Amino acid sequence: MYYILVKNFNSLGSVVYGSNDSKEVDMIDDLLNYKLEGKDKQVVLLSDLEMWKEYEPFNIVDSVGAFIDKAMLN
Repeated sequence: MYYILVKNFNSLGSVVYGSNDSKEVDMIDDLLNYKLEGKDKQVVLLSDLEMWKEYEPFNIVDSVGAFIDKAMLN
């Protein structure tokens, strides 16, 4: 599983989307890095959420659209 998460530096936790398709995650990463440039947010690609406790709690989202919306708004 491939994960992409967005962490807002001014709040606790992060929003996460998981996919079995690495190309999908890469495309979302490119889009969000472009859209969030200059904002207090970090986009991170991960293969294992368990190793990255500093991003908890995880708000795991099931759809790409909902993930992008939450990443942009939160």
